[in-house]
Amino acid sequence: MTSSGIAANCPDKAAQEIVGRRSPRPKKILVISTVDLTPYCFLRSKFKAMLAAGYDVTLACTVQKFRRELEETGIKLVDLPIERRISPLKDLVSLYNLIKLIRRLKPDMVHTHTSKAGFLGRLAAFLCRVPIRVHTIHELPENSTDNPLRKQIYRFLEWLAAKLAHFHFTVSTPNFKQITEEGICRPEGLAIVREGCLEPENFQTCGSHKELCRKLGFPEDAFIIGSAGRLERAKGHNYLIEAFSLLLRKLPPERAAKMRLVITGKGGEQENLQRLTDRLGLSNQVVLAGWVENLNEYLANYDVYALASLYEGLGIANMQAMALKRPVVCTGVGGVLDVIDDGLNGLLVPPADSKAMAEALEKVCTDPALAQRLAEAGYEKVKANFQEKDNCERLLYYYHLLFNRQL
Repeated sequence: MTSSGIAANCPDKAAQEIVGRRSPRPKKILVISTVDLTPYCFLRSKFKAMLAAGYDVTLACTVQKFRRELEETGIKLVDLPIERRISPLKDLVSLYNLIKLIRRLKPDMVHTHTSKAGFLGRLAAFLCRVPIRVHTIHELPENSTDNPLRKQIYRFLEWLAAKLAHFHFTVSTPNFKQITEEGICRPEGLAIVREGCLEPENFQTCGSHKELCRKLGFPEDAFIIGSAGRLERAKGHNYLIEAFSLLLRKLPPERAAKMRLVITGKGGEQENLQRLTDRLGLSNQVVLAGWVENLNEYLANYDVYALASLYEGLGIANMQAMALKRPVVCTGVGGVLDVIDDGLNGLLVPPADSKAMAEALEKVCTDPALAQRLAEAGYEKVKANFQEKDNCERLLYYYHLLFNRQL
């Protein structure tokens, strides 16, 4: 059976049987990521499932913030610095350290995540002749830039690195289509296993609207539009702030005075976003809240969740908002299209279009019946299709096939 056939017909029963199956000799899997944020957000449940299935799992990444949370899954954690941006000297040092680590651990499989770690990790695993080399393409790096030359370079590097691996995963149907159409991977060498989807706790509300307003210094009757994501250009937060400014002009003054926009996350665009907020005269109504430990406390108590990304591999935070029965307004990009059916369980707008985002937000903010209908339908969509236990079973199913040379 080809992997494209498996991708379409991965048997639930077979996958469930494999979850509890333990290998007579634990297979060693080395997972490599650039920074610990990615495994913290997307891989903790998968680590637990891998360990339960009898695999010996080590994670190598730059450890910045989440050592305790990652070690609590039961895996071994190696702090191996990998620079996120291109840095030839540092990248050579990281490659050397990866080769040393692989030679010491002698893993049966190397599974890489994120673009930089994916390139260096696949190269190191290839040079060390690791028996099974796989990579997850959460998002193609070429989608992070508008520069044509950089796009070509990123595409070439991803195509080159793909030649060093035996199999690839991606997280959404639009990703699968782009990757195969550009010839980076063949369809039979690529399968969809979604990144950290929804755990049971993602469906549980936390705190109250009044408590969140009090925490953020808002009036208790504030109407909160919220968003989440690292503060980088690809997330389009500048367009969301501009859309919020346009929205305020559309509303009656007394209603506009109650509106608030909250963006959680950290990143290199924070100063630019703050300057934009100040320039638009929104300093009292827009809050860049930084990193928050309990995102559900915020998501559960927003009146509307908005996502203005220029591209998304899948868009986990908007799915969490849907799981908490929040109406969602998103840009119709990347894996968001796997989740949102425009007008049915959310509203979609074009990327980089502040006016369209403002118009969609106005619809939801001024029509409680529409907001309620979208929220209920969104909840049903993610509950039925995006629970993490299914992704864990699917990953283990593919691991089983790889280790048994059936792919």
